[in-house]
Amino acid sequence: MSEIKIVDKFIHPQEHEELQNVMRQKDFPWTLAPKTGLMDNDGYGIRGQLETDAANPLNTQLNHWFSDYKYAQFSPFFKYVLPIVNQQRIVAISRIKANLQLCTEKPIKSDYHVDLSLMYGINEIPEPHITNIVYYVNSNNGYTEFETGEKVESVANRAVIFPNTLRHRGVSQTDTHYRAVINLNLCLSAANPPEFPGG
Repeated sequence: MSEIKIVDKFIHPQEHEELQNVMRQKDFPWTLAPKTGLMDNDGYGIRGQLETDAANPLNTQLNHWFSDYKYAQFSPFFKYVLPIVNQQRIVAISRIKANLQLCTEKPIKSDYHVDLSLMYGINEIPEPHITNIVYYVNSNNGYTEFETGEKVESVANRAVIFPNTLRHRGVSQTDTHYRAVINLNLCLSAANPPEFPGG
């Protein structure tokens, strides 16, 4: 059985529309960030981050942090992602962030990566107790690609659920002004049912 679960119509259409609308408001705060690796203060990538050539200017997106446990912070817009969070029985939220990428002339593939890592001795390994959810805010011809070969198209109100140990990457869109996804990294309860809603 595949470790990748795809669920369409993940939340109520009205809640999805409300989330879309709030993320398009003029006062919704976005920050500049790389897709993978780190960015220095001048906007150039810092080289030597794992496999990433973070200096590539195409390795750029906008983020909004709804939640980050490291800083015990919650966005004032956090309530709008609660319908997504409440679909799962969670023990803890590691982080929840929105990623927004503007249109590119050709599809741009980011580096394969895992969302969260930890140090095991001198080695960096994927955090094994985390489940990732990529929630697609709008429909477009971009997609999520897994190193195993599976591709998940960006369809509004779709979620793909998978273990943090699966390496994956985002691929940009060429047919819409932007591609927005919400990336959730959650520690789930062992009591979660084996099947996902509608899956």
